[in-house]
Amino acid sequence: FLIPVLFSGDSISVEQLGELGDSIVVKATHDCGSVCIVRKNTPQEAARVCAAINPKLKVDFGKITRQWWYSEIPPRVYVEKFLEG
Repeated sequence: FLIPVLFSGDSISVEQLGELGDSIVVKATHDCGSVCIVRKNTPQEAARVCAAINPKLKVDFGKITRQWWYSEIPPRVYVEKFLEG
C-alpha cells in the first residue's frame, strides 16, 4: 500500500490540522512512537495533537536513545490518511 500523505512540514498548526478532515494519522518522522490517530478531527482534538507532536520536533531522539541514525533524520510532521484494518 502507498499511504496518501496529506501534509508534511516543520510543524503543524491547529488550523492546518483542522483542514485535513477525519481519519488521519499524525506523526513525527525522526523518532519512534510519536503517533496520534485522529478519528474525529474536532478543534479540541486538533489542539491536543498539535500540543503533543510539535514539542517532539525539538527533541534529538538519537541522543536520548544513543541511536545516532535518528539524529540524521530531519524532524518533520507527516499527516497520512488512516487506513482501516
